[in-house]
Amino acid sequence: MPGTEAADGVELSLCGGEVLHGTETLRLTAGGFAFVPRGTLHRFANVADTPSRVLIGFTPGGFEQFFFEAGLPVVEGELAPPLGPEEIERSRAAAARHGMDVQWPQIG
Repeated sequence: MPGTEAADGVELSLCGGEVLHGTETLRLTAGGFAFVPRGTLHRFANVADTPSRVLIGFTPGGFEQFFFEAGLPVVEGELAPPLGPEEIERSRAAAARHGMDVQWPQIG
């Protein structure tokens, strides 16, 4: 889901796997780093055949609360569940509280 945050910037460091970054295709592999300036429309997507591990930082801090509100806890050894209507609704509510502007997908 492409979006922008109120944070001054987003730092992305890939610990393992391969992800697409931004609205342009920029493939990051393990050890890769990208910076997204404030107000830049972006998205992240795993394009590897295996799960990817990503370390994301926000400047200033605090935006991580969005993920606690919108997401679900990780279950060791399991893949993330598919995106569904419940997660979209949690994410919409949390995004509004955290100054995030998201281009939401249509889920039928």
